[in-house]
Amino acid sequence: MELTTIRITGMKNEQCAQTIAQALTAANGVEQASVSFTGHRASVGFNDSETNLDQLKQVIRNSGFDIQPAHGEDGNCCGGCGS
Repeated sequence: MELTTIRITGMKNEQCAQTIAQALTAANGVEQASVSFTGHRASVGFNDSETNLDQLKQVIRNSGFDIQPAHGEDGNCCGGCGS
């Protein structure tokens, strides 16, 4: 299982985080997903033979939210920035 953290913009409340988490959990290849409203990020465990980071980001966009620019070496959130 691959793990990634994706920074998200546009969440207004905890319900927004729940909406994103539900969409991610329902996506093909996602094994686990949690979204932090206060941390503005999604943590996703996925099977990389069934989906990829771009597809996960598209699920978030299709839910009505935006992705913050990546800043880690691998193109993902470093997880320690607090944003």
